Amino acid sequence: MGSEEPEDPLVSPIRGDYQGLPPLYVQVSDSEMLLDDSLRLARRCQIYNVYAKLDIWRKIYGLAECLLSAPNVDIANRFALKWCDVGLILHETDCRNGAGCRG
Repeated sequence: MGSEEPEDPLVSPIRGDYQGLPPLYVQVSDSEMLLDDSLRLARRCQIYNVYAKLDIWRKIYGLAECLLSAPNVDIANRFALKWCDVGLILHETDCRNGAGCRG
């Protein structure tokens, strides 16, 4: 971080401007270090009227999606694939309705 301020959005993207972002999908484990950040991200999206879907999984650990033998990973991956379709539809609809899309 150096001499940068922790509040700077370039240091901490959670503090950035989310206006016009496409819908976001976040998967996190209930025991993962990034759980609190994921919750903050979802709340931040609400402030900026950005659709965000947050799934909190039990007993899935960071990068578990890469380990196909881990419990619940197949289900989590299917949710993510389904979200790609839903998120794209939501984003395209917002853009057609003049929601000032970026991304």
